[in-house]
Amino acid sequence: MNRLSQQYTAQRRKSFLLIFVLACAVPVLFLLDLFLGSVSIPFSEVVTVLTGGTSEKEAWNYIILDTRLPQSLTALSAGAALACGGLLLQTFFRNPLAGPDVLGISSGAMLGVAIVFMGGDLLGMHFSGSLSGFLQVFSAMTGAILVLVLVVFLSGVSRDGVTVIIGGLMIAYLAGALVNLLQHAAAREGLQQFVFWGFGSFSSMDLTSSLRFSALIIVLLIPSFFLTRSLNAWVLGPVYAQSVGVSLKKFRLGIIISSGMLTAIVTAYCGPIAFIGIAVPHLVRWVIRTEDHSLLLPAVVLLGAALSLFCSLITRLPVFETPLPLNAVTSLVGAPVVLIVILKQRHKGGFA
Repeated sequence: MNRLSQQYTAQRRKSFLLIFVLACAVPVLFLLDLFLGSVSIPFSEVVTVLTGGTSEKEAWNYIILDTRLPQSLTALSAGAALACGGLLLQTFFRNPLAGPDVLGISSGAMLGVAIVFMGGDLLGMHFSGSLSGFLQVFSAMTGAILVLVLVVFLSGVSRDGVTVIIGGLMIAYLAGALVNLLQHAAAREGLQQFVFWGFGSFSSMDLTSSLRFSALIIVLLIPSFFLTRSLNAWVLGPVYAQSVGVSLKKFRLGIIISSGMLTAIVTAYCGPIAFIGIAVPHLVRWVIRTEDHSLLLPAVVLLGAALSLFCSLITRLPVFETPLPLNAVTSLVGAPVVLIVILKQRHKGGFA
């Protein structure tokens, strides 16, 4: 018993250390995101502008406040949201490959955007400027929420998590098929807009929009922290969860709605972002080896924010003439992480 107590204490210390390191890393990466880019700006000027001062060059004010700061805020918030959604789904479905797009919500958002851009082209309607941006977000949110409603209905009809996953995958395949049909018939302009949206981007918002987006993500993240007790009980099995007073119906709806809304909001504003939601929970579990979600959840949220800021930084390093596609970077970073962690865990006899 004493040995188990020592192991538990050591594990908690390791968890708190990781959370502390990540809490320090996020603001550092945030500042680096503001400092580094295709245009070199002295760090002192970045600090001056952020503290309410005015830079000696007007262009630097614009770059920091209207370009880099919104992108960094969006990356931080989107990464935290996707990582949180990934953890909730992986725990609920007991599936290490579950991610924020497993329920077909991202595919629903994609279909909504495809209908506006490519369907609009087919009907002779063309959108540009602020109207195009509004319709992109509105259509993505509409498609994502409609799929979320279908998934919630499916979860109410069937209590089997596997059935919900299969239903989500079928919805995703159906939405993908409709998108492919629209791509086949679409004109060049609408198809090009849709393809660019599909690359994913943290740079599509101004400062006001990014602040609203971040506030909305914070509001949606808060309920997830109230699920930690139920998640810890769920890890020990549905029977145990019920025995300690967890309402499985409310718990199921809470997980699906929380993860679904986080995914829907991020996909609507940023496009489909790959691998953040799958890779981050794997990394955290590998480092701290615990199923205590009061420790896992804050660590996952912080690492998701840090990893997104890092990927955002990579996309616009000065060595590249133009910004790299965000999904290409997140996939290059995330896919090896998942493979390495899975191989290490398999070698050691399964997931922690």
